[in-house]
Amino acid sequence: MPDLPTPGLPTVRPATRADVPAILEIYNHAVLHTTASYDLEPVSLESRLEWFDHKVQGGWPVLVTDRDGVVTGWATFGPFREKPGYRFTAEHSVYVRHDCRGQGLGRALLLALIG
Repeated sequence: MPDLPTPGLPTVRPATRADVPAILEIYNHAVLHTTASYDLEPVSLESRLEWFDHKVQGGWPVLVTDRDGVVTGWATFGPFREKPGYRFTAEHSVYVRHDCRGQGLGRALLLALIG
C-alpha cells in the first residue's frame, strides 16, 4: 500500500516491529476500559510481538496511523477461524488511542484495510 495522503484523512502506513509497544499500549487500554476485546487481562509485549510476527509471516496487513512519530491507532485483518468452512471469511480489528478518538483515525484505518 503506498503511503499517500488522502485529503481529510490521516496518513496510514504499514506497522513495523518497532511500533508493537505502542500497538500493545493501545490494545491493553481497550482491554481494561472497553468491551472491544475478548481478552479480560492485558497481554504481554512478548505475546504481542509473536502476534505481529505471525501476521507478517502470514502476509496479513498490520497498519498504523501516527502523528509526529507517535502511533495513534492500528488495524489488521486475518482469518476469522482456521476451520475450512470459514476459508472465505476474515476478521478485522481497528483500535484508536483513547485520547485520539473522534478524529477520523478509525475511518482511515478501515478504508486502508478495505483497499
